[in-house]
Amino acid sequence: MKLFLLLLYIPFVLEANSNLELRVLNKCYSQLVNKRISKDHPLGKKVMKGELKGNKACSKLVEGISFDDKGMINPKNPESIEILATFQRVHNSWFQRFNFNLNTQDFPNTDFYDSNEMGYHFTWVLFKEEKLSNVLTKKRSFKGIRESEKDHRYFIDRRIRGHRQLRKNHVVHKWKVGGVEEMNSDEYLGPIDFWEPELTQFGTLVGLGPYKESPNKMKKWLGGGKQVLFDAKAPMGGGIIGTIPYLLLNTAHIDQKNDGGNRLHRRWATALTKDLLCRNLPILKESEVGSFVRKNSKIGFRKKADCMNCHSTIDTMAAVIRNLENYNSGNVDIHYTIRNIYPHKWNKVHSRVLPDADENFYKTVPEGQFIHKDLFGKRIEKKINSLQDLGKELASTRDFFYCFSKRYFEFFTGIDINLEAVDWKQDKSDEIIFVQKISEELRRNQNIKMLITKIFTSPFYMEGL
Repeated sequence: MKLFLLLLYIPFVLEANSNLELRVLNKCYSQLVNKRISKDHPLGKKVMKGELKGNKACSKLVEGISFDDKGMINPKNPESIEILATFQRVHNSWFQRFNFNLNTQDFPNTDFYDSNEMGYHFTWVLFKEEKLSNVLTKKRSFKGIRESEKDHRYFIDRRIRGHRQLRKNHVVHKWKVGGVEEMNSDEYLGPIDFWEPELTQFGTLVGLGPYKESPNKMKKWLGGGKQVLFDAKAPMGGGIIGTIPYLLLNTAHIDQKNDGGNRLHRRWATALTKDLLCRNLPILKESEVGSFVRKNSKIGFRKKADCMNCHSTIDTMAAVIRNLENYNSGNVDIHYTIRNIYPHKWNKVHSRVLPDADENFYKTVPEGQFIHKDLFGKRIEKKINSLQDLGKELASTRDFFYCFSKRYFEFFTGIDINLEAVDWKQDKSDEIIFVQKISEELRRNQNIKMLITKIFTSPFYMEGL
């Protein structure tokens, strides 16, 4: 009799288990593909038959996608293209500044530069299964390969009066560099010249192309009759932090050169601390910045510890891009001009310390420091001489991997963890222990797909099913 009842009970157990596993698959499928999985999907069939666990099927959705040798999504089908778009949206969301259109003349910037470029770095290492640290240690960048049924004829942004403008081949409006002011004027931008740029693609993202030398050669007037030609989109090192879009979006002092005092690219240093390490300023305490306080400074904030607990971090970091100038390529008129980042050449002079004001500061050797205290209280103080140096230091912190893991964990489970509010030595809650575990594993293996599998197979992903 007992055996008979048991045999009757087994199908109900199997059905309940298969329904649970199918709910897991439905959850991840809706997150990744933005719709319910169809009844005839091969993974769904295997789950229903008990041949595959739901979380393993979730992992297979991501594991089966890659970029081929040409940077195209493989396999190329509606499902993989939608998964690619989902991860790109997630990666884009980590960068808070994305609007290139700040001033009257800036509206063409949105079509010339790509605000998705920073996120492309994470998407590339995910589907190429490269080391995560490559997003900060490789001197490279990417452009989106997109498909669209129709040509993108008009600029995304409008002129100040609301007019729509054609992207190219306009009979009146042309792409211009230079200006018409007097040649001896400080605002003279060089002789007027016209050119034809390569613009950003719009449409469905189907791949990524490693950035190569582009036809976007800009002329920069340096004064004294000297004009130079440079690639306006070429990355400058340190992966994401040296991409032109990131520098444009996060550097102020437009049409001004750094003087080491009031003019430094502090906004850029603040942004990368938040965007890539999930850290908010101040990181150091007032009691830890005594060596940075200068009572004889003519700049008010340098005299106070309650200011230098922020400035000791961002000023010394910003010093490494002292030679970069954010400037307008031409004066405002009926033509199209853009903003650019120009790397001034420096001489062999060392500034040693950050001056209160030195108009030749941008010409000095771009030395800086990475001054940080990680989530576990470890003080870091390293000299840096380039964006490559800084990217390497950022990628060697525990904060970088904890930040990345926390963001993926939040996306898939909905559980938000404030990394800075956690006492990592004392807090033994299940989610903190789990995030710490996957973060440390990510530091060792640097494989994002393995991280995703860990999250799918965790009890946190099963909650609410």
